[in-house]
Order: sequence, then structure tokens, then C-alpha cells
Amino acid sequence: KTEEVQTHQMINYISLGAEGNVVMQYETIRRAVQPLLCCQCMSKAMFVPAGFVNFCGKRNLSEYTNIELINFDGYDSHPQKLKTLNGEKTLLVLSCKTIYAGKNLWRSPANPDMSDGKLEVLGQGGVCGITLTQIGINVTRTIGQADAIRMETSEPIAFQIDGEGMCVNGPSVFDIVKTGNYPMLFAQ
Repeated sequence: KTEEVQTHQMINYISLGAEGNVVMQYETIRRAVQPLLCCQCMSKAMFVPAGFVNFCGKRNLSEYTNIELINFDGYDSHPQKLKTLNGEKTLLVLSCKTIYAGKNLWRSPANPDMSDGKLEVLGQGGVCGITLTQIGINVTRTIGQADAIRMETSEPIAFQIDGEGMCVNGPSVFDIVKTGNYPMLFAQ
């Protein structure tokens, strides 16, 4: 009922949906057991209960979102409505080639270029999809490239920007636009 505008800057990626829920739950668990986190391995182990809490959670994106892709795959036309597949619970938008500590999820003959001004759009299942991706089995769907994405939700949604979890507590609109490039070194 109120219009509140929040602006966040994404460097590498934003993910909306189930993955955002896992990150939010992870932060809650991490804060509760802070004294036990003596090493990186223990910190990573906290993702197990965070994922378990969300295992059967969140519905498919299509049930509570409307997603439009602007200038999708080079077609300069009206925004195209994205049809998410059954089981897709996370929308990933990347401005870089890799995610999850170096994993390349892009499965398309056309390689993305970090300086092409486009955002890479991918769809992913829930916790099972995230887990399979983490162990090296890529089940992420490459949707395509767009200049911008508009996502409208009819209910609260969790999301993460470059690993920082956040939540919007009501229906909302996300406008994701690439505004520039950052110099970066990476191994090929």
C-alpha cells in the first residue's frame, strides 16, 4: 500500500527466490552459532541446515511472479514475458561469467561477454538444484541475455545480491538494469 524505493548495486549477480531464502536462513543460523564457527569448513556446513529448512519450501516462481525481459537475446522489441518452467524456484541474473566460487552455469553456444552490456538470465530449481550445482552437476537452465529485467511479485520474496541476503516483505517490483562495467582480472 506504500511505495518505498530501495536501490542496491549488484557487481556480480542477483538471485531471487529459493536461493535468497537459503542465504537468509544461513545468516540466522550463523549468528546463532557464531562461537562454533572456527573454520571455513564449519561455516560452509551451516548451509546444510539452512537448505534443509527450505527443502520443501517456496513455490515455483510462476505462481507468484511476473517476469519481463527487455531487449531479450538482441530483439529490440516490446518486453517479453518469461515463462518459467515447472520446478524453477530461483531466477539468477549475472553480470559475470561465473558464480559459486568459479562455476560456469551458462549452457549455450554463445559465450557471454562481461563487457557486452547484457545481463545473463538463468533459471534454477529449489534446494536440490542448488545442491547439485554446488557438487558439479549443472541443472541450471540458460534462459538468455537481456538489457534489463522487470520482476513483479505478488507476495514477499527473499533475494541476494553478491551473497548478501535481503527480503521484501510484500508485493514488489524489481527493475534490474546493467549500468556499467568494472575492470576485472580472471583466469581463462
